[in-house]
Amino acid sequence: MSGYMSKSEKKMTPDFSEMGIHVESPGSIFSDYVPYEKKAPFFMPLGAKQRWEAFRAFLSSTYSFVKIRKRIDFETSTFAREVQKQFIDTNKALQLENSKVADRILEEKMVLVLGHRLKTRFRDPAKKVYWRFGAELSRPRIVHARVGAMGEKKEASWAQITVRLHTQQMIALTDRYDRLISGSKKTPKEMLDFIVMERNLGDPYSQWRICGKLEPRGLARDSLARKIQNKLPARGDKKTCPG
Repeated sequence: MSGYMSKSEKKMTPDFSEMGIHVESPGSIFSDYVPYEKKAPFFMPLGAKQRWEAFRAFLSSTYSFVKIRKRIDFETSTFAREVQKQFIDTNKALQLENSKVADRILEEKMVLVLGHRLKTRFRDPAKKVYWRFGAELSRPRIVHARVGAMGEKKEASWAQITVRLHTQQMIALTDRYDRLISGSKKTPKEMLDFIVMERNLGDPYSQWRICGKLEPRGLARDSLARKIQNKLPARGDKKTCPG
C-alpha cells in the first residue's frame, strides 16, 4: 500500500509500535503460490514456466525458513500434520452453536476477523453448512513459506506458511428445516485445500493461526465448493483478515 502513497501521506501514517497498538494480522497473504497438480512437459513453454516458478518458490521458501528458525523453534517434519489437526478442530468448532468452548478454539486457531465471519456464515439459520472429516488421502505437506514485514521501519516480522491438505470430507448445505440443498452428509468427497498459516515472529507468545486459503491450480471447481467456499476464504477476499 505504501507504494501508492505520496510523501505527505506517508508522514501521516501512524507508527503503531510507538503507539503501543498490537497489530493482530498483516491483513493479507504475502504470496499466492501453490504448486501445479499436473505440470506440462518440460520442453513446452508452459512446462518451462511452471518449473521456473516452482524453482523461485523453492528459493523463497528456503530463505524464509532460515529467517523463521532464527526467531522461533520450528520443525518442518511435524508442522503440516499439526496444521491438518488445526484445520479439523476449527471446522468442528464451527459446527457448534453458541459454545464458549468453540469460540475459544476459533480465537486461538485463526485470526479474529476471519473467525467472526465464518461463525456468522456457518451458524446462519437459513442455510446451514454441514461438515465432517472423512479420511486423509495423502500426507499433508508444506508447499511454500514467506516472511514479510510491517510498519514504516519494518519492525514487525510475520511468517506465513502454505500447507497442502488432501482429504475426504463430507460437506452438505441444508435449509432451516434440515432439508438437503446440495452435497451429502454420508458420501465423502475428495477435497484439496491449501491452508495459509500465520505467526508474528516478533512476539514470543504468538501462535500459528489460520489466516486464509488458496485455490488449487488446474482442477475443476465443484458447484458445491463454489457455494460453501467460505469454509475458508480465499486470497482475493479482502475482508478475510484485518487490515
